[in-house]
This record gives sequence, structure tokens and C-alpha cells, in this order.
Amino acid sequence: MVSLLEMVATARVAATTVTHDLVAPLLTEQMIADLDLLPRVDAGLGMTRLAWLTKPAVDATATSAPALTTGVRRRPV
Repeated sequence: MVSLLEMVATARVAATTVTHDLVAPLLTEQMIADLDLLPRVDAGLGMTRLAWLTKPAVDATATSAPALTTGVRRRPV
């Protein structure tokens, strides 16, 4: 008899495979490189970009916007 734990594990593996198969063709080499940097500590931020993305906004003024976009590359249209 298959346990619930085994069924959940099987479903997770299948979901991971399906997600990878659907998303992988959409990613460019640059996007992959940028995603690989998310868990690395950014010296300018003093934390990983992934941790930074989960922090709530502390300033929402127009004067703070340029500082937020420093080093951000725009996606080609």
C-alpha cells in the first residue's frame, strides 16, 4: 500500500518536472544567470537579493525610485 507521504513526494517530483519543462524554454541565458544570483549575498544590499525581495517597502516616494533601479537591466521589448 502506498502511503500519503509517498504520494505527495511523487506529486512534487511530477510538478517540478512539468514546471521545468514549461518554463525552461522561456528563459534566456541572461535570465538564468540573474536567477542564479538571487541566493548570493549582494554587497550593495548587505543581503541576498532573494531576502531583499521579501522585505516590505520602507519608502515609497518618487525621490527613492532612482536608487531602487540602480543596476537593473531593462528587458528588451
